[in-house]
Amino acid sequence: MDLTDIAKLIKNGEKDLAVVSHTNPDGDAIGSTLALGLALENMGYNVQLVNQDNIPRIYSFLPGSDLIRSSFLFIPDTIILLDCSDISRVGILGDTISSSGRYIINIDHHVSNTFFGNANYIDTRAAATGEIIYNLINLLDCPINEEIATCLYTAIVTDTGSFQFENTTERTHIIAADLISKGIDLAIIRSFLWENIPPKSVKLQRKLLDTLEMDETQKIAWAVMPYEIYKEYESSLEHIEGFVNYPKSIEGVEIGLFFKEIEPNKVKVGFRSKSKVDVNKLAQKFGGGGHKRAAGCILEAPLKEVIEQVVKEAQKTVIKKGD
Repeated sequence: MDLTDIAKLIKNGEKDLAVVSHTNPDGDAIGSTLALGLALENMGYNVQLVNQDNIPRIYSFLPGSDLIRSSFLFIPDTIILLDCSDISRVGILGDTISSSGRYIINIDHHVSNTFFGNANYIDTRAAATGEIIYNLINLLDCPINEEIATCLYTAIVTDTGSFQFENTTERTHIIAADLISKGIDLAIIRSFLWENIPPKSVKLQRKLLDTLEMDETQKIAWAVMPYEIYKEYESSLEHIEGFVNYPKSIEGVEIGLFFKEIEPNKVKVGFRSKSKVDVNKLAQKFGGGGHKRAAGCILEAPLKEVIEQVVKEAQKTVIKKGD
């Protein structure tokens, strides 16, 4: 199914819709949800925007951010899931959606997507789900105004690491240029995303840097957040989501890892690779997934055990690559 078919489904479907994105939402999930939601509202649809978790404060400047709810008002006939490789990525809402028997439209750009929807559009070449939503809104013949453009630009700029990651393409820049032409305020976007870090978060980053380690090959580096630190600094965690990039940025390191113990014996692992290793495949070995250069998983085991298992598997990967 191509994106034109998805646009036709929406145009010819019911006027009641819901747009849902994954738990612990990032800029792509939130920006894409808001952009599509605002566009559909402008077209006369009754849209519910839903996410299980609270929207991080750094995205509070986005138009419509206060419209995202943590639960459904009612279950509409059509539910659009964005930026979710699997239906479980929406958390407890996944059970509600699955048992409802409603029509699911699955739009994503992750190579690990399981095609769980009744209608699926997965473009792994897209730098962000926001790129796909940009194209979809155009196919819906809805004008992209400044508000929608702000949401889409935020989705794309965050998922490309400010256009630094290799998922950035010529098309990405063309889309970004068009969004800028809509009059978006780049200064506000920059300020909220990168220049508005609470002092508490800076102290947290300093504490986490003290945990930085490298294996004997010097090809793998990682940082660790034990549960007691996670619990103490939970209100500022939104500012260390990109912390996994610190280990990866070290000279000679190919794989960067970040171990975050979100509950006792429950660890969220972030994987990043510089240029050679497919960390999506690495994360899949632990039940996770994502992209070639960025992936994640959650493991239920003691923190020390998780670190040992993941680092050991990562070492096998770099050895196979001849690194």
